[in-house]
Amino acid sequence: MNYIIKNVKILDYQQEMFVYTKNGIIEKISTGYNNISKNYIEIDGKNKYLFPGFIDFHTHLFKDGSEFGIEADRLFDSGVICAVDMGTAGHIAYPSFHKCNIATQKMEIKSFINVSPVGQLGSGINEPLDFNLLDESKIKKILETYNEIVGIKLRLSKSIVKELGEKPLIQSLEIAEKLNLPLCIHTTDPPISFGRIASLMRKGDIITHIYQNKGKNLFKDNENIEKNMIESQKRGVIMDVGNGKFNFDFNVAKKAIELGFLPDIISSDTTNNNYHKTKIMWDLPFVMSKFMALGLSLQQVVDMVTIAPAKILKIDDRIGEIKEGYEAKLVLCNILEKEVEFQDAEGNILKGNKLIKPIKLIYGNEIIECKDF
Repeated sequence: MNYIIKNVKILDYQQEMFVYTKNGIIEKISTGYNNISKNYIEIDGKNKYLFPGFIDFHTHLFKDGSEFGIEADRLFDSGVICAVDMGTAGHIAYPSFHKCNIATQKMEIKSFINVSPVGQLGSGINEPLDFNLLDESKIKKILETYNEIVGIKLRLSKSIVKELGEKPLIQSLEIAEKLNLPLCIHTTDPPISFGRIASLMRKGDIITHIYQNKGKNLFKDNENIEKNMIESQKRGVIMDVGNGKFNFDFNVAKKAIELGFLPDIISSDTTNNNYHKTKIMWDLPFVMSKFMALGLSLQQVVDMVTIAPAKILKIDDRIGEIKEGYEAKLVLCNILEKEVEFQDAEGNILKGNKLIKPIKLIYGNEIIECKDF
């Protein structure tokens, strides 16, 4: 199908634009109708914004193998056109994950494989991280079969690593180095400081839940951010929000943002237990709106869910921007001027006055209506 999204606002332009799509590709961006306008289905974008489809860099999609898992195609309702499963499955169950919950979905899915063989099964069920269980050769075998895997995940929490401390981190970094993949570290209530974690991370590795406040957080003291966190971001370690239900604190986020420590990526940490269920994490546009209430601009929050993750995933040559020749995976949104309450993991409330509300997706040749919950 061919579409014209007419009279729409695009952040890179100073006036309302017309975007033409043909056979799933952005064909033309212009200021009005032109001689290719016949046989195109019109979509009225008056007083609305057109964004590149959102990329949710931190989700859990293993619906048939983890109580955290949610069906990926449900995320279309939040304007997401590409979702990254952040380490729900380990090497034992990964083939089932691919067969049941990746291959069956329309959504473009990338994934991180959990360094633990069993992955994340559910609340209160901690994955084993003993030295002899973290098996590079078995992970490598999975990588050779499934090309959607783009990294390795480790949850570095006291309740999970217990007496092992930082040892699983050191071992996971060695495995990631040998397999030439980035490592993503879950940091809620870590056994070591954020500064120590950051000092070990390589360019392209990811620290997620950067604004969490369980146990140690990103501050060395009440006033100063860990120096290694700042320096690691400068040398290319990626800082991910990973909002979730338990991993975000307004006091930490406000102070860090005031000091100029911004995330590289805004992500939701969507699970079946939080999606469209809680003011702590409703969906990705809700988290984006939260960061606008924290002082970021619309351009900043959109970039953090489009071009930034697209570059990290190495798909920025086809999605992540509204450009002629790119895939027509776009989201039409209202920016509602209304009072909105946002909540953090501790029950604190932040009030904002803008809400990003997806209306419909142009997903290649298909139009998907975003439901209003």
